[in-house]
Amino acid sequence: MKTREKWSSLLAFVWVAAGAAVGLGNIWKFPYMAGSFGGSAFVLMYLIFVLLVAIPIMAAEIMLGKLSQRNAVDGFRYLAELHHKSKSWQLTGYLGLTTLGLMFCFYSVIAGFGIAYLYFGATNAFLDKSPEEVQGIWVNFLADPVVVLFCSFLFIFFTMAIVYFGIKKGIEKSCTLMMPGLLAVLLVLVFHSSSSGGFGQAFDFLFSFEPNKIQADVVIASLGHALFTLAVGACAMMVYGSYLPKRTSVAKSVLIIAVLDVLVALLAGLAIFPLIFENGLSPSQGPGLMFVSLPIVFAKMPFGWFWGTLFFILLFFAALSSSLSFAEPLVDHFIEKLGMGRHRAVLLIGGLVFVGSIFCALSFNVFSHVKIAGRFSIFDLVADLSTNLLLPIGGIAISIFAGQVVKLEDFFTPHQKYGHAIFLLWRFLTLFVAPAAILIVMINSLWSAIHTM
Repeated sequence: MKTREKWSSLLAFVWVAAGAAVGLGNIWKFPYMAGSFGGSAFVLMYLIFVLLVAIPIMAAEIMLGKLSQRNAVDGFRYLAELHHKSKSWQLTGYLGLTTLGLMFCFYSVIAGFGIAYLYFGATNAFLDKSPEEVQGIWVNFLADPVVVLFCSFLFIFFTMAIVYFGIKKGIEKSCTLMMPGLLAVLLVLVFHSSSSGGFGQAFDFLFSFEPNKIQADVVIASLGHALFTLAVGACAMMVYGSYLPKRTSVAKSVLIIAVLDVLVALLAGLAIFPLIFENGLSPSQGPGLMFVSLPIVFAKMPFGWFWGTLFFILLFFAALSSSLSFAEPLVDHFIEKLGMGRHRAVLLIGGLVFVGSIFCALSFNVFSHVKIAGRFSIFDLVADLSTNLLLPIGGIAISIFAGQVVKLEDFFTPHQKYGHAIFLLWRFLTLFVAPAAILIVMINSLWSAIHTM
């Protein structure tokens, strides 16, 4: 077997894995999900599910990669043979790669929106604009297929350019720069928001415990977001784990990664909601919170162009660090399975993803009239299929497989205190709790999709 490149240190791995987890799900999706599902009730359930479901699956993925030291498909086949399981488990690897490819296609479109708004912020496009004019900027942007496609292409180009330089010189180096930069920008934005009149209201909105708001839809939404935000279920963390030396202990690293992920999501809420409340806007704006409501705020603020630019730089860093975890497993597969050089694999994957992103991007304009099953735009179909069906199936398969093949000695050295008890808890959560929870989310998503057709 060809020797795989390794992360230079455990700290470097933590930054890279945290970059995979911290993405648009934290900066774009978490605030509007919290706003739409009761604020503190959503936050509380989200934290519980990160602890009980997402962290165990993340640990499972990383451990499988560390033990196999192979790409996703070969990793499952190798571990299945080693533990006398069916070779069919390698299909989980193929499922994960398919999920990553589809997610990359729609993700690059949303990230492209962020690039456009970074430009709008830097050029002071929102200055003195009325809410109707800010809304018009958004509508006109979406209606222009050339601009939307160009922004999507730029994002894919930036992602593949980093992957082109490999593990240490590309992904590791960029994430060890971007992640501290992301945290610094986020802290500056939170500090600025803390001086606004809406900070107290925002804090209560996110952290005041109100049991009466914990409804079934809040539980389902928070569980689904916990899975989405930690990048589990698609073998991305498995591939990242395969670049770790076999003797590396990952138990503490997983906790650090999860804490960073949750911290970024909560800080994003504290950066955004004070501005929303201070300006009398509703927190339950859905996806438009990022591209309509916040620009309305920036249009009214002193130095709004500066704060808007800073915010969309934050969004770009988050999206880019996360997209690397979509691209690298695909490139890694083509390198090992097809014998390609990294450079050729990067060009091929980048080209295929851009073709897929064309259909997703055009569903906002040229193909806006196309509705599949009377409901889904092309973008919606790709997003829902990958995140609401394939990702959960992958999460269930990874959980069950890891619960059967990962041993105590893979997690902890024999002398580590409490190691046995923690391992048994992880195994119980991975084999039983996580699959059941994911199945609930998947059934609910499919049920909702069927009943809205």
